[in-house]
Amino acid sequence: MQPDGSYLTPEGDILTDEIAKSGYLRTVQDWIVSPQLKSVGGVAGVDSIGGYAKTFVVEPDPTRLTSYGISYSELGEALERANLAVGANYYNRAGEAYLVRVDARVRSVDEIRNAVVATRGGVPVTVGQLANVKIGGDLRTGAGSMNGKEAVIGTVLMLIGQNSRTVAEDVSAKIAQVSKTLPPGVEVKVVLDRAKLVNATVGTVEKNLTEGALLVAAALFFLLGNWRARSSRCSSFPSPS
Repeated sequence: MQPDGSYLTPEGDILTDEIAKSGYLRTVQDWIVSPQLKSVGGVAGVDSIGGYAKTFVVEPDPTRLTSYGISYSELGEALERANLAVGANYYNRAGEAYLVRVDARVRSVDEIRNAVVATRGGVPVTVGQLANVKIGGDLRTGAGSMNGKEAVIGTVLMLIGQNSRTVAEDVSAKIAQVSKTLPPGVEVKVVLDRAKLVNATVGTVEKNLTEGALLVAAALFFLLGNWRARSSRCSSFPSPS
């Protein structure tokens, strides 16, 4: 976190608004936390809710477009050209084939701002001169929060037939390792540990069984006057022929 309230990512992006910060949290969840948790034995997957799917938002300024004589379609085509990945066949070396690919996909806001749309008088006109470019978030259908603040919640799903207490304990141990690999200022906490729930349930059953046994013994003592229950005697008679 910076003194002005913004957040500086390890990649060098400055996140100034809450949507961009929430989008970064979701990126950390999807690309750092989830893959490591999926490697735990007995885990089927990780469901995530909250945050925003990271997107690059380009907001064209009609006044600037008109002043340069550039249309919206030309701006869109320029963005497509700036985000391109093309295969270039392969070449053989030492008996092995190596695939060749030209990767020109955008990875930061600055790369989008510096993309050339057209030239005017021999001077290139970039996207940053025509539009406001920032990091935003895609539309979402749910949100997550913790103590009133935006958060990303991940639910670890277990494979059928696995021991829930063992898997939960392994996931908790893995989360302790994952927390050491997170970017500065980002932390992960266990909200609900199923192992604690299972242990508490077993403890409750043991307590109820113990109390029930003591109550039965006490009832037998007060009703029969002895700790040992007496069995009634019966006589056997020959059945009539």
